[in-house]
Amino acid sequence: MEPKPFKAIDDQISILRERGMEIHNAEFARSVLREIGYYRLSGYSFPYRTLRSGTNAPSDDFLQGTTLEKVVDLYRYDEQLRVVTGRQLARIEIALRAMIGHELGRHDPYLHVSPHKLGSKAWDKVNVRPTEQYSEWLDKYSLSVVRSNEDSVIHYKKKYDAILPVWVAVHVLDWGGLRLLYGFARDEQRKAIAQQLNISESQLSSWLHCLNEVRNVCAHHGRLYSRTFPKSPMLTGEDHELGFLRRFVLDDVKEGNRKEKKGKCFAQFTIIQYLLSKMNLEGINDLPHLLHKFPEVSPVSVKDLGVPENWEELPLWNGDMYSCPPQAMSYSQG
Repeated sequence: MEPKPFKAIDDQISILRERGMEIHNAEFARSVLREIGYYRLSGYSFPYRTLRSGTNAPSDDFLQGTTLEKVVDLYRYDEQLRVVTGRQLARIEIALRAMIGHELGRHDPYLHVSPHKLGSKAWDKVNVRPTEQYSEWLDKYSLSVVRSNEDSVIHYKKKYDAILPVWVAVHVLDWGGLRLLYGFARDEQRKAIAQQLNISESQLSSWLHCLNEVRNVCAHHGRLYSRTFPKSPMLTGEDHELGFLRRFVLDDVKEGNRKEKKGKCFAQFTIIQYLLSKMNLEGINDLPHLLHKFPEVSPVSVKDLGVPENWEELPLWNGDMYSCPPQAMSYSQG
C-alpha cells in the first residue's frame, strides 16, 4: 500500500476547508497545525464530522458550522483533563506506596524479596520456587534500585549498604510494579490494605489495574475525551457508598451499554474521587470543577465522557466546591 503523500501546512489547511471546516484565520491555523499536528488534531474532529451513509462511521466531511476553534477548544480541554487527572493519580499513587509499604513491612521489612513468604502469585508451592511473574518483577525492581535517583533510596544505600526495606522499596516502583507487588501479597495482607479503603481486595486489584491504564494515557499525552478503556473497574455492591455507580451502570444494561459505561472516563473519575476522599488527599474539587467547564458545543457533550444527567448531585461530586462560578473553557483565537 502506498503511503499518503506528504502535505505542507497550507495544503492541510486547504484540505480542511474543502471538507467543510470554517477557518477564518489562516495564521492561527498554521500555528495550531505546527504545534499539535494535523493527525493528532484530527482525533478531536470526529464528533464534528458527518456520518457515512447507512453507518455510524464518520466521513471525511464536517458538519455545517464546524470551525477550527471548536476543535481546538476540545483539544485544549482534553489537555487540561489529562493534567488534572494525572495530578490526582500521582497523589493516589504516593499514598498507595506508603499504605502498601507500611502494611507489608509490618509483617516483614524484606517481604518483597522473600517470595516464599508471599502469596501464590509469587511462590510456586508445587515446584518450590518463585513464579515466573515474580522473577520478572524482581529483575525489573532490582534494576530500578540500581538506577534510582530518589534521595531516600540513595541515603539508605549509603548509610546501611543493605537491601532496601519494603517501605523504601515501594518508592522505586512505578504504578505497574506497585500493582504487581500488591497482587503478590497473601490474601490476608491484601485484605488488610483494601479494608483501609472500605473495599475488597479484588476490587482494589481491579482498580489498580484500571487506573494504571488511565495513568498511562495521561503520561503519554493520549486522548481521554470519548475514550472507552478496555478494562472496566470492578463495581461495589449497591449498599456500598459507591453503589450509585453500580446503579448508574446497570440502568444501561437493557440498552446494551454496560461495558461502554464502565469503561468510560466517568467511572474511572469516580473511583479517583473516592480514593481521594478515603485517603484524605487534596484536590477532590478539581475534577468536578473541570467537568463544569466542559466546552458544550453541539454535537460535543460532557456525556461523551460517560457523565450522566445531574452528575453534580451524585455522592463525591456534589457540594459547595467553587469559589467562583465555573465558565466554559475557550482557548481559541479568531
